[in-house]
Amino acid sequence: MKLKKAIILLLIVSVVFMGETVLADEVNIGDTVTINVENVPIQEGIDNPRVIGKIPKGTQLELLEKKDLFYNVNYNGTLGWILKTYTKEGAAANVGEFSSYKQMGQIWSSIKYSQGNIGTSGCGPTSAAICISGLGDYTNPGGIVQEGYKVYKSFVAGTYSNRLLLNNIGYNLSENVGAASALKYLNDGNPIICHAGPGFYTSYGHFMALIGVRGNEVYLSDPYSYSLTRNGWIDINTLMSRGVDAFYVVTRKI
Repeated sequence: MKLKKAIILLLIVSVVFMGETVLADEVNIGDTVTINVENVPIQEGIDNPRVIGKIPKGTQLELLEKKDLFYNVNYNGTLGWILKTYTKEGAAANVGEFSSYKQMGQIWSSIKYSQGNIGTSGCGPTSAAICISGLGDYTNPGGIVQEGYKVYKSFVAGTYSNRLLLNNIGYNLSENVGAASALKYLNDGNPIICHAGPGFYTSYGHFMALIGVRGNEVYLSDPYSYSLTRNGWIDINTLMSRGVDAFYVVTRKI
């Protein structure tokens, strides 16, 4: 069985590329939401990812509050936050847009990549998966890496490997286009993998996805973190002040 069929798509998060609409959500406070994945983690806070319980698939919950990627719910007396895309309603509002894949805590996290696995070293292929989901391709990080190992014997985490992996499944990854051109490409509907050097986002090096634009702001999706300080709208100059130093455009091969 091909890995693409074996791996379940766990997260679908919406970011509308054109204009200023992001994270479309038709669910209102007080509505009932239904868990659509087994053992959904409920965490203590948006910026505190400590898991305080697991919610079984099919559970119906009242939506108490919502903020960007998260829903606040009460599960059997446990008050906490869940990712909206773990619910039938949150996912349905976002089909056909972007998937907020994460490296850690997923069924693909233990798949070998570079000197470790996707969980420890796979920010590149995870960012690639986020980008191509907006182009209508829901190959998840595990699928991208496994397809790559069918062609190449090894990978070293970095831009070169990102390019090999994307090229192998039908996409191009540009050279560094710079911040000004990145805004233009985003405005034209092209997602971007950006690289951050040591600083705010990482102690070594880290890849993230840029998947929306409004004026001088870009929408950042960090494959390593759920924190709202690392996901959401941010001025591109602030992004660079935090160590982002390169912008690579993802496009389909013609």
